[in-house]
Amino acid sequence: MLSSSRGIRLIRYKVIKHRRSSGCDYLPTKYVLEYSYGTTVMGLEGTLGVFCFKTKKDAKRFCDLNDQIIKVRPIGRGKVPNYISSSCFNVEHFYEKSNHYHQKHPPQGTICYPAVEVLE
Repeated sequence: MLSSSRGIRLIRYKVIKHRRSSGCDYLPTKYVLEYSYGTTVMGLEGTLGVFCFKTKKDAKRFCDLNDQIIKVRPIGRGKVPNYISSSCFNVEHFYEKSNHYHQKHPPQGTICYPAVEVLE
């Protein structure tokens, strides 16, 4: 369990869709993760992990109108990626071909973890 130097448990924020899943409507099914209250969600092997935000303000900047923001507790060491997929359409190209045309810099506050515990 991660905690700060003061013993406070670390909280991060996850943007999810109304159906409590990750990604957009065009994301290939194999990359969609479900976020049910009280569960542990593992990032997929060969990906950046579970895409989160450091603050709720950062998550709000990334949200679409129909998105939800939930609190999660990170499991494992967080990493700030240098690049993310340029869109849901390009996610397979980003991971499988490592093509620089399918990448962009991550939004402010992005941090990825091997797994998270869903708190709400």
